[in-house]
Amino acid sequence: MALRLHILLKGRPGSLFPYNQNYHLSSFIYRMVRLSSPEFAYHLHNQTHGKNFTFALPELRHAQPRPEGLLLVEPEILWRVSFYDNVVGRHFWHGLQRTGVVTLDAGRLKLEVESITEEDSPDFSARMCFQTLSPVVIVRKNGGSDEYLSPCDSGYSELFTQNLKRRAQKSGVTNTGFLLWRLLGEQRSKLIAVQGIKIRGFMFCFELLGTAELLRFGYYAGFGSKCSMGFGCARVLGM
Repeated sequence: MALRLHILLKGRPGSLFPYNQNYHLSSFIYRMVRLSSPEFAYHLHNQTHGKNFTFALPELRHAQPRPEGLLLVEPEILWRVSFYDNVVGRHFWHGLQRTGVVTLDAGRLKLEVESITEEDSPDFSARMCFQTLSPVVIVRKNGGSDEYLSPCDSGYSELFTQNLKRRAQKSGVTNTGFLLWRLLGEQRSKLIAVQGIKIRGFMFCFELLGTAELLRFGYYAGFGSKCSMGFGCARVLGM
């Protein structure tokens, strides 16, 4: 059983939420799993495949952009974290309940956990529309370097669907069948630095036509590459 959590955080008005926090948020998830179960966290961290979780960009209710980050005007922040593996999610939840604080920016930013709510599972079907909550990253090898594709680039749809089916099959999803992807409306580029490496992803709405099992996997594990670093999280349109 998969799990998606809505975590309401509270910061201090006037404090700064730095840009490019994907790496630190991902590391924080591992820390909470380790706090709950060091043995399980070690196994998870050393898995080559199967890190089937993702998270949305934190939603700040009211903040003002500054050169070094976002200045909190109102304290509330919503953070959505999604796990295809319920065991990983439960360990994260347990660790977060124990600590009660999300710590970022080398300890300089501390956000109190106001509430943790488990999201009701959507009704998955063979045809669904989604909106990204964090950038989707699709990579094509170009010589010795990575080429980050736009949804309008040739080959994007094929790479998107191949990536999702391959990851799902490695995670035990047997009913992958066919899969069709379609862009809905405009797309917006977003560049995020992760440990000094700039990664380009895109925010957009899209439609998928495939098996319900495959769409469910993408919803909880993320779409595209680098999902455990906070890329490829999406919500069902209409929810």
